[in-house]
Order: sequence, then structure tokens, then C-alpha cells
Amino acid sequence: MAHPATAATAVGAARARFGPVSLLVNNAGIPGPYGPIGTVDPLDWWQAQKVNVLAAVLFMTAVIPGMRERGWGRIVSVVSSAGVEPVANLSAYAVSKSTVIRLTETVDLESRGHGIRAFALHPGTITTAMAHATVSSLDAQRWLPEGVAMLRNRTPEDSAKDLARCCDVVAALGAGLHDALGGRYLDLWWDLAAKAREA
Repeated sequence: MAHPATAATAVGAARARFGPVSLLVNNAGIPGPYGPIGTVDPLDWWQAQKVNVLAAVLFMTAVIPGMRERGWGRIVSVVSSAGVEPVANLSAYAVSKSTVIRLTETVDLESRGHGIRAFALHPGTITTAMAHATVSSLDAQRWLPEGVAMLRNRTPEDSAKDLARCCDVVAALGAGLHDALGGRYLDLWWDLAAKAREA
């Protein structure tokens, strides 16, 4: 997805089928190599930035002009608590998610005057294909034993609960219900209505 033509084609197909894009959810992500800097391949490390950061920029670039023309748009970028709290041996992923959080802050600041708000959402712990790959990775087992153990202990019911909540939160953000939180990092299980009132 980290290629301009791919992003443009995907957005064009969405417009052709559903009409103008009013909500973008950036959810591309790979973990990158596991292990400390100095032991991981720098090019593998950089590949995580290309997928996790560049893809988000490409899709934003493809949809923001149309959102500006219509004076409305919401962008939700899926991030991680690793983007706000240091995690040893997971620097490629953590740095990329931290970058997307700052990107979200910047896009919201640049575009709120055009009716666009952006949010960075930590979606809980959903056992995606990436999560399953992490559990089976020997490098992850070596360098992130606690993270692997946590993923192994997640039940399908746990994951389904987080996924359902995530869908509800994205729908609320897309509808503009929590616009006072634009530009911020949000955790799935925060009381967003209360935080919006505080803001």
C-alpha cells in the first residue's frame, strides 16, 4: 500500500463504488524487525516506516483535497500504545506509530479550518494476522516474550469485544461526535464523551 499508484487506485475504486470519501481509516501496518538497534537490519527497520507511515500519508494525500472541497472529512489512523510508551526491541513499529500520532496532530491542525478532523486511535488488542505472526515469530519470542505471552492469552471473545468497540468508536469519530478531541491520541477504552467535555 506504500505506493502512490496503489493508494490512488484504491481511493478511486472506493469513490466509484460508494461516492465521495468522507471517512478514511488508515490501518496498514507491519511490526518490522524485532530486537535492539545494532542487531536488526536497518533496511528492514526502514521498511516498517514505509508501510506504516508512508502509506498513511499517501492515503491522506488522496482523500484530503476532496474533503476540503466538500468542507467535511474525518481521518482515523490506527496507532498503538507503543507510539506513546517506549517498548524495547520493537523500535521500528514504535517509532512508526509515534510518527503517525504526530502526523495526525499536524493534519488536524492544517485541515480543521476546512472541516476535516483527524484522530489517532489505539484499537485495543485485536488478534489480527499480524498478531498471529508475532506469536509464531522466533525473534518475537526471543525479544518480546511478555508481548507474545499477552497475545497468546487473548481469547477470541476478548478480541471480538475490542473489535466491536473499535467499530463503534470509529463510527462515532466519523460522525463528528468527538470533534473536540481532534488531533489527539485516543485509547479505545477511554470515555471519549467525558474527555470531549473536558476538552
